[in-house]
Amino acid sequence: HTKTLPLHRASDFFEHFSTFEGRQRTTSPSPPSRNQPKFSRKMPAPTKLRDLIKAIRATKTAQDERDVVTRECAQIRTVFKEEDNEFRCRNVAKLLYIHMLGYPAHFGQLECLKLIASPRFTDKRIGYLGAMLLLDERQDVHLLVTNSLKNDLNHDTQYIVGLALC
Repeated sequence: HTKTLPLHRASDFFEHFSTFEGRQRTTSPSPPSRNQPKFSRKMPAPTKLRDLIKAIRATKTAQDERDVVTRECAQIRTVFKEEDNEFRCRNVAKLLYIHMLGYPAHFGQLECLKLIASPRFTDKRIGYLGAMLLLDERQDVHLLVTNSLKNDLNHDTQYIVGLALC
């Protein structure tokens, strides 16, 4: 039902990926209660990867692009500070796109590790992709991946084993 298109640019890959991203959640979060204190309300859903790509492509100058990326990175950092982050996968995917454009994205390394440790396949997929792109041997963070990698190599599901082998 979907067409397979040649992916020539990084933005094409992420635009193609973002069409599948929206399908992984079937329930929407319930609105906050009136009795709930303001500081415990959840932040609104972050922008989608597709919207970020459109915003970056719509910029006229390099300075406008830097402004869009800086604003999005600030929002991603804010969301990463929350402990229970249901949009971690979406934010890491956006961060990987920002990294592929040449902007610094080192602050997402620990979030990749959290995604790898997640039991969900879609989270693990983005986590391993992020680990491949953001981690290098000079960082001590890569040592933390080994336990999750060992667990995933011994997993019952062949797809999770395949992710660990990549």
